[in-house]
Amino acid sequence: MDILVDIGNTRIKWAIMKDSEVMPPKSLVHSQAEFEKSLASEWSSIENAPNQLAVSCVSAEQINQSVKHIAKSLWPSITIYEAESTANGPGVSNGYKNPAQLGVDRWLGLIAARQMTRQAVCVVDCGTALTIDLMNEQGVHLGGVICPGLTMMRESLCVGTSALPYDDQDYPVGLSDATLPGIYSGTFLAAAGLIEQIVSRQATRPHILLTGGDAAKLAAYLGYQSSLVSDLVLRGLGIFLKT
Repeated sequence: MDILVDIGNTRIKWAIMKDSEVMPPKSLVHSQAEFEKSLASEWSSIENAPNQLAVSCVSAEQINQSVKHIAKSLWPSITIYEAESTANGPGVSNGYKNPAQLGVDRWLGLIAARQMTRQAVCVVDCGTALTIDLMNEQGVHLGGVICPGLTMMRESLCVGTSALPYDDQDYPVGLSDATLPGIYSGTFLAAAGLIEQIVSRQATRPHILLTGGDAAKLAAYLGYQSSLVSDLVLRGLGIFLKT
């Protein structure tokens, strides 16, 4: 039994992997008070000690070190592996000029996507940042784009203006007759439109794989069919651990 950990900008997600099967993931917001205590409590309830831990981290190194310290404290004999972006992976070629600069979560998402399908794919991670990566039928990463995620877009309007407030409510998406629904719809449609614009420019229509906290919300408003894969990065970590 192994444990997979994806440390994002807002939360960490983890899952147990038995043989090649990844169990349903759990998550914690790592900015919350007593995050380390909460994680240690969650992990201490795991019945059998894992043999290995694989971690992907795009957040602060302090969070990464805390997670690894908790793992070692609970399971002293555990072996810890940290994923990194490389020029080549299982069936995948990195499209960045400097492969290490590609976010490791994006790299693992591409690796997982390649194991799921041999079609051309558009991998969209709808988290704190919105990232879109394209990969062709041969597993070659064609590059990607990055923009603020839905929450960060709304927060930037609040910070950058004196009259536009921020709230975290959901509203119907469309033309709005009030400020808050207008902000919600504008940022939502901007994200959906970016995805559609990238996809529409491709000679071969890629299959869209959505992951991240806002994936389900965006899926309903895309003009193209898509698939939700909530644990895409964790799946990639599982593949990394076996190679």
